[in-house]
Amino acid sequence: MNLAESSETLRFSLRLAAPPARVFALWTEPAAIKRWFGGFETEVEWVGIDLRVGGVYRIVVLDEAGPSSVTGEFLVVEPPTRLRYTWILERGGERAPATVVTVAFSASGDGTALELEHGPFVDEPIRQLHAAGWQACFQALQSLTA
Repeated sequence: MNLAESSETLRFSLRLAAPPARVFALWTEPAAIKRWFGGFETEVEWVGIDLRVGGVYRIVVLDEAGPSSVTGEFLVVEPPTRLRYTWILERGGERAPATVVTVAFSASGDGTALELEHGPFVDEPIRQLHAAGWQACFQALQSLTA
């Protein structure tokens, strides 16, 4: 996994040992999201997804810091190659400013090259929190495609 850092935006790239359609499904089906979102140290309590442009999603998780949720709206839905959606993190009664996540899935040999961009972030602490969160997600996601 590679992480390209800037002061405002996170960019990740990784290769997964599953075809794009399978990785897209892992990214968009509630039962699958519960298996990898947040990594191995979180419990996903609930996932709701209306997978269409203008549709909304909500993911509720528990970790050592307590409950949190991520909500947003799908801006682009192009199975199995691309997703773009807004992202609003709510944790401890605080709501972070909205950011945008773009994920591209492309065939790479017998697997998938995944490219993720997330931002812009308003400050370094929230950007670092998301960098750590995505890295944990990717470790769990890689275990499901190995």
